[in-house]
Amino acid sequence: MQCFFDRMFNRFGRPKYVDAEMKPFAVMYFQTFVPSTLNCFMNVLQARKRGEFVSPRVLQQAYNFIDSCVSFSVLYKQIKPARHFILLESIFPTLCLTPDDLRLWYSDPHDYVRKSADIMEEFFDPRVAATNALIRLVQVRTRDCLDMVLAAVMQIVDAYARAPPAQKNLIHKEAALRMIGSQVSSYQV
Repeated sequence: MQCFFDRMFNRFGRPKYVDAEMKPFAVMYFQTFVPSTLNCFMNVLQARKRGEFVSPRVLQQAYNFIDSCVSFSVLYKQIKPARHFILLESIFPTLCLTPDDLRLWYSDPHDYVRKSADIMEEFFDPRVAATNALIRLVQVRTRDCLDMVLAAVMQIVDAYARAPPAQKNLIHKEAALRMIGSQVSSYQV
């Protein structure tokens, strides 16, 4: 199920592929509304980082919209200054296991696996949208994003290895490995 913003972007986000009678609207939409919408979704991610409530569905739509914008150089100029925030302060925490995930894992591991492999759950899961945005950022903007992601993953894994057993942060390690795993699985062999 696509949200309104995705549908509009898919329909009018590429003015040169729009019918002639809709071209003026598509140009105006792309130049005016898309940057404003992208800014709104970036503000949503900032609000979540500050601890404000953001529903999982809104978070998912924010990542989906950012994912759509990465391929456009005009829009990436708006994303580029915030790429550290997006990758490491927004996507990374989204990929981390939640207390509810851990409770389910310990109480019913079969249900945890079923839930994590359920295609219907993936439609609205912000983790899937965050993973897709991460993949797109690293694949399309490799020069700007790959080294940042690899350095963060290495730092997290190294900190985990050096920490005493009682202080090992398994949740961060799992999210870091998920970040790398998403990149590996996105390439066709």
